[in-house]
Amino acid sequence: MFMCEAGRSFAGVPARMKAFGIRFSLALTGLGMIGWEFTVGGIIGLNGRMYAQPFSVWRSEPYPAYLVHTEYNQIIGGDALLSFFDRLDRLLWLGEPRQILVVHLGGSHVQADLWTGQLRRHFQALTPYLHPPRRFLFPYRVARTNGPADYRFEATGKWQACKNAHYKKRVCPCGLMGYVLWTTTDGARLQVRFRQPIPPPVRLRVYYIPTDSTMEICLEDSAGMFGIVQDSGWVEFLLWDTVFMLTWRIYRVEPNQRIFHLLGMTLYSLVPGIQVENVGVNGASVPAYLSCPYWEEQLRTSCPDLMILSVGVNDALSKSFRGALFQAQYDTLIQRVRQVCPQTVFLFTSANDHFVRRRYPNSKAVVVREAMLGLLGRQPVAFWDLYRLMGGKGSADLWFRTGYMQRDLIHFTRKGYFLLGDLLFEALMDEYGRYLESAGHLD
Repeated sequence: MFMCEAGRSFAGVPARMKAFGIRFSLALTGLGMIGWEFTVGGIIGLNGRMYAQPFSVWRSEPYPAYLVHTEYNQIIGGDALLSFFDRLDRLLWLGEPRQILVVHLGGSHVQADLWTGQLRRHFQALTPYLHPPRRFLFPYRVARTNGPADYRFEATGKWQACKNAHYKKRVCPCGLMGYVLWTTTDGARLQVRFRQPIPPPVRLRVYYIPTDSTMEICLEDSAGMFGIVQDSGWVEFLLWDTVFMLTWRIYRVEPNQRIFHLLGMTLYSLVPGIQVENVGVNGASVPAYLSCPYWEEQLRTSCPDLMILSVGVNDALSKSFRGALFQAQYDTLIQRVRQVCPQTVFLFTSANDHFVRRRYPNSKAVVVREAMLGLLGRQPVAFWDLYRLMGGKGSADLWFRTGYMQRDLIHFTRKGYFLLGDLLFEALMDEYGRYLESAGHLD
């Protein structure tokens, strides 16, 4: 059923390593521009050998000093992140060969993987040469929408898609990724190419909707496959070869098999390090994610250490938006995650300042911010105030005039999203620095 055609060793990493020399600096440059650098020490094994470069520096593009209100670039309720920092500590300082998973959930701010991608680059600079591959995959291109650039899907046959943002108009049985993709073509193929090869061994799990009419799926060119694991709603392919490209075929065996619904894919690797994954759907709101019936089923096998919630702009743009209801829905979303992932910690990011039809600032962005802050008193969650960081009401216009926001005054430009990644990482590392001081790692 799963192979279309009728132990190798792999390079490991030192069992115990330690990171050293973490520091930050803010640098004022000419013409009132601000840039910042992050420096992280290399990784040294206990035998004294250097396993990474002595230090790495990542610089963002300088931005106008008047653009960002840096006094608000801080984490509120940072104690909620202590367990995440402890896991980060075990990786960076104690050298535990583990993976740390950060999931960034949101709408169009997140789907394109610009904001999240910048955050990923910063986190992975903490562990040079230890970069685990992407955890979550979805054929965005086949669904005729935008997505990450570090892998690419192509397909044959006729495919259709639906996303959770359509929940008011139609039923979309989505999973964790917020999309569902389906085909009725016998012999349809789905192929993924990775920009960087995935070192073995690899477990790749394909999630689908199991029904009596579900067609079969198999992996082509499976010479490197050494096993298959199956359960209701998913099939997992175990691979010993380095993965550059994978191709699946959808086919019919019985006459009643007419359709195949794909919910997404999860890739498991043994490479330790920090994974930062984007789970974003253009136009998605909190109730859109609550409408996904297979959400928890996929999440329970990949529980995040940290979940960053950047949902709220599309809620605020709705005519039926009510602050109390939004807060209750956010609380429900957190509870649904905690039911399957009780160890996950949460960081809210407030809705950015934005305009309604480019005419006037949306005052509901303040209501979103207040609703999130209200949850801090009920839940052990942290908060990052993007709204005030931008400058508050009407600041989107300034961000547009300086090239950091698009003409719709809702979405950011490429360098705008990169700046958000820089600022959020800086706020997180400032909080982490305080944790390190309290733990006695820094003098």
